[in-house]
Amino acid sequence: MAISPEQVDLVAHNSAIPIIIGVSGHRDLLAADTPRLKDQVRAVLNRLRDDHPATPLLVLSPLAEGADRLVANVALEQGARLVVPLPLPQQEYEKDFETQESRNHFSDLLKQAWRCFELPLAKRNTSASIQDPGPERNKQYALVGAYIARHSHILIALWDGEQTSMEGGTGQIVDFKLNGIPVPFARAPKALDIVDNGPVYHIVTPRTRNPNPKGTPFKLEIRFPVGWESSESLEKSYGRILKQMDTFNDDALRLNKTLASHLKTNRNSVIPEQESLDLSETARFILDQYAVADTLALYFQKRRRYTLITLFLVALLAVLSFEVYAHLLAHPFVLAIYPLSLASAVSLYFLARRKGFQNKHLDYRALAEGPPRPSVTCSRS
Repeated sequence: MAISPEQVDLVAHNSAIPIIIGVSGHRDLLAADTPRLKDQVRAVLNRLRDDHPATPLLVLSPLAEGADRLVANVALEQGARLVVPLPLPQQEYEKDFETQESRNHFSDLLKQAWRCFELPLAKRNTSASIQDPGPERNKQYALVGAYIARHSHILIALWDGEQTSMEGGTGQIVDFKLNGIPVPFARAPKALDIVDNGPVYHIVTPRTRNPNPKGTPFKLEIRFPVGWESSESLEKSYGRILKQMDTFNDDALRLNKTLASHLKTNRNSVIPEQESLDLSETARFILDQYAVADTLALYFQKRRRYTLITLFLVALLAVLSFEVYAHLLAHPFVLAIYPLSLASAVSLYFLARRKGFQNKHLDYRALAEGPPRPSVTCSRS
């Protein structure tokens, strides 16, 4: 599928909130299965783009051999951004790649990534303890899996469906996404905390060690966390969140030229333009998102206010026309103003409701004033 210039511009739009897609899967994929797996991944990305055309896609992949790279390759072909969290220091991580060809492939993908960063060592791990295969090194893979599960809206899993006791394995990462991330990979949950979980797009995947997986090979199965019993409940809950993100991005792009001067003023009211040049890119990203959300909130607040004033004036016109007809001028034209005014008021009300002026004002104000969530736009550490 060719990427249009508009989509390329959208990917580069710093204030757009992306759909973040995490990746987990087996390393030992069968070479003959690659085309069919790519087709399924491509179909998932295309469906997300078709359902949310104003929203860029961002893929989180640690670029391990096999599934991680397969999804990353397809995502880059589709114009998505690639962010690479590394479970180990890069030189140490590359020791797990079997051939020089594999290391070269990793390096090529890394060059195309929008961001790459190394996760810190897990608690009690040391630089020496992770150098050899074993529990400490496996814990780093579980740590990057937990990071991906926590920061993604959707997890694509190229998985045979078998749950194993392997720490950092695909089964464990799928469990993190569906049921929440336990200690020590996340802080202990409090009683009122919302479980940080989401849907898993499971592509049934044969592998060298299990060429006959459970289920129909290459079939997409959408798995739901506890409480999400069907695709209908997903559409009503999680799907609504993605739709609202797309609406925000669409408004930001559609009104970009109209509100450009207001956007610049609001941005500079927080940090002057010259001073913002000294900020990290992550801080500038948050500043841009704040400015866009604040500008849109003010814009839809005005639209809501103007709508209420107009409704009041139209209603007043209806009352006056009726009174004039009843007491001063019994002319059919005067009487006709009454139903026309009422019809105009009802039409304006439903138009404002369909456009969502009230909800957008409140949602974008909450987005502007809410605390920023940790971003995946980290630098290499």
